[in-house]
Amino acid sequence: MAEEVTQTTTIASKIQLDDIKQTVTCGICLQLFSDPRALTCGHTYCLICLQGFQKSSNKKKNCPVCRENTIPTKGDLHSLPENELARQLVILVHTHEPETKGK
Repeated sequence: MAEEVTQTTTIASKIQLDDIKQTVTCGICLQLFSDPRALTCGHTYCLICLQGFQKSSNKKKNCPVCRENTIPTKGDLHSLPENELARQLVILVHTHEPETKGK
């Protein structure tokens, strides 16, 4: 009985961790966020991904998720606000799944 409860708890924890990982995965590179930055539409991406996206040939820089024109076409993306919650959740994932470090 105790083994079943432990196994069920482990499975539930794994599902919750998978949900967190999905939440803190960049929609551009599909990796856990690295230096997550929030756009005015509320979506978050890695700073380096936004920089690459900004340099792409498209004149309009729309959010890949909602298509709102929120990515500056010029200027320094370092001025975008850091998403501290996303950064902390990535640290949490790395703490509970050490093999994800560096990914």
